Amino acid sequence: MPNLPLPSRIDLTKVDVRAIVPGALRKVRLPDVDADRVVAAAKDAGYTAVGAAVLAFQRAQVRRRGIESWVARHVPQASDALVRAGDAAEQVVATVAKAVRREPAQN
Repeated sequence: MPNLPLPSRIDLTKVDVRAIVPGALRKVRLPDVDADRVVAAAKDAGYTAVGAAVLAFQRAQVRRRGIESWVARHVPQASDALVRAGDAAEQVVATVAKAVRREPAQN
């Protein structure tokens, strides 16, 4: 990318926009807008967005609590089953190790 020097400050205080806009655009009339209605609509939209965010957060909290409850009920059972399976695996490995030690080496 080329290294172009950029101005650190641009002063637009003395720009005359009316001199820049062509004459045809100067004749365009913008519609009259009731600023109070626009502000009220923006506030309503903001309140609606915040309300939706609060509801989404609360729903996530309910789901989190449900998952915590499920985990609290099922993890101890799964943990016990894993301990039993680990003990059984240790016994099998010990039995196999003893059998391997007893067999004479075959060449």
